[in-house]
Amino acid sequence: MDADAGLVWRKQPAVGGGSFLQSQCSNCTTPDVELGTVRDVTDIHIDGLVKTFGSTRAVDGISLTVNSGEMFFLVGPSGCGKTTLLRMLAGFTTPDSGQIRFGSDDVTELAPNQRDIGMVFQGYALWPHMTVAENISFGLKMRKVAKEEIDSRVSEVIEMTGLTGMGNRKPNALSGGQQQRVALARALVIRPNLLLLDEPLSNLDAKLRIEMRREIRRICKQSGTTAIYVTHDQDEALSMSDRMAVLNAGQVQQCDTPVKSYRKPASKFVAEFLGEANLVLAELVDLDDQFAQVRLAADRPKFHVEHALTQARPGAAVPLMIRPADLHPVQVDSEIISSANSDLIPLGHARVLDTQFFGATTSLAVQGEFPLEGVLRIQTPAQGVDFIEGERVALYGSQSTMWALPQDPSS
Repeated sequence: MDADAGLVWRKQPAVGGGSFLQSQCSNCTTPDVELGTVRDVTDIHIDGLVKTFGSTRAVDGISLTVNSGEMFFLVGPSGCGKTTLLRMLAGFTTPDSGQIRFGSDDVTELAPNQRDIGMVFQGYALWPHMTVAENISFGLKMRKVAKEEIDSRVSEVIEMTGLTGMGNRKPNALSGGQQQRVALARALVIRPNLLLLDEPLSNLDAKLRIEMRREIRRICKQSGTTAIYVTHDQDEALSMSDRMAVLNAGQVQQCDTPVKSYRKPASKFVAEFLGEANLVLAELVDLDDQFAQVRLAADRPKFHVEHALTQARPGAAVPLMIRPADLHPVQVDSEIISSANSDLIPLGHARVLDTQFFGATTSLAVQGEFPLEGVLRIQTPAQGVDFIEGERVALYGSQSTMWALPQDPSS
């Protein structure tokens, strides 16, 4: 299901082989609409991949399964191993050990042209002397596909990617976003088992990147192609993926949906990589499988939060993650908080260091007082209270959105 569009996607058999997707609005009676024929795709299995360059273990025993038709993201900082992993999937780099399977087929040792994959690069890599239609059809001509079939497929992907009427243009007559659509159409026209996208939006300006996020997701879902997308941009991963693997130092830190990865990170690294995160030490009072009872100090109220704790004992200091939007500042001189909102609990006082206006929101940096010592980030609605530098505020937190992280094993 594509939650953003409110659509349920169903794969149906197509006449002559392959399949097509149908969309059904989950909240209305809109009839199913055929969205284009795609070839059957399979799950992608990555089992214990290792790749070393000199003394650097770039990929350190990664195992993942990407489901058929899924939009899967590899995300992490520079040097985390995501590009090396993508190159091994493409066949450009051979792993030292481990296995890659497309369905039941072992493709670990196969050359790139034997893997039936499509690739979209950061730099588009379009032929400047060819028209849009010629660029898109190039891969089909190399595969000796019949002309009638080429014309049909090119027309299909031109319409799918929003390039109608541009088939005779040269790349230099297109905008950056249009060139990116051509690169995507060229990769999809061969109907690959797997589509690999390597930082495809990094050359676009901020506004166009946001527009192309929606379009790339729509096009991939419409085509039904399994896609693996590499990026270091957290916003791209959170807004576009069905699932994501967060990588660090060649290992998978967490593999989950965007919401769970953001709200329930498996480690401090994931918490801080996927957006801003305030980390506050709390005393563990009690623990069960789902909830931890904690308090910030002996004289402060106890409250319950969900957790990822494994070996912590009562009395231990555990890191409590609070996202900036889940901290609620109130001016001390007019400290009023609704008693009806039992989810909000008092955390302590702080002093405003600076404010930054971002249009829809205002970001505050505050210096916490005991037991919230340290600099904290807060995100508030822009139309809310105007806080000024030096002002003292009382902080409240939503306990249902807090998350107790595992203790750092090095501490």
